Order: sequence, then C-alpha cells, then structure tokens
Amino acid sequence: MTIEPITDYFMTEKEGHNEQTAENISRRKAATFKITAVLIPFLLLFLVEAGLRLAGYGSSFPVFIEAEGRPGYMVMNPSVSEKYFFSKQNATAGYREYFKKDKDDDVFRIFVLGLLPV
Repeated sequence: MTIEPITDYFMTEKEGHNEQTAENISRRKAATFKITAVLIPFLLLFLVEAGLRLAGYGSSFPVFIEAEGRPGYMVMNPSVSEKYFFSKQNATAGYREYFKKDKDDDVFRIFVLGLLPV
C-alpha cells in the first residue's frame, strides 16, 4: 500500500497549471512583507514624534537668539546646551559673542559648534 501526498490527491490538472501564479503571489507577499517590515518602525517613530509635538512635550532651543539690549544683533543661546544635559549644573552657557543679524555683503560666516577633546 502506497501513501500519496494529500496535495497530489486533491490537485487537478488545472490547479497544477497555476503553480507559477502561486509562486508569483508568494513573491509579491514576500516583497510586501519586507517593505512593510522596513516601513513600520519609521511609521511608529513618526507617530510618536507627532504625538509628542501635539502634546507640547519638550522645549525649543534655537542655537542663536536676538541679543537683549542690542537691537539688530544675535548671540548664541545660553540655554541651548540644556537639551543635551539632564542637570542644568552640567550644561555650559557658551560664549556671548555678538554678531549682526543681517550680515554685510562682504562677510562670509562660518560657525563652528562642538567640543574640543582635551
């Protein structure tokens, strides 16, 4: 007595002809799954970011702000480093170097922000 696989027993000639179509469908499903698997984390991050922004969580720390008492001048925001430190005691205040808000035509500005290794 031989045991035939159940798929062979129920498969008709017409169904056997559709193997290539089933293979294409499975390729489409695999591609769709892979694309979805890559996009879902980005979608979740986007939704969390949007939710936090709508809820008003966090603070805005522009790098440069208008200088108090000096109209037309900008200065580095002294509280900009607070977004990188949990404790305000560890946050640096930066330098108070004033520069014109609207630069002259013959001026080329280069801003270097960061930490020098010691």
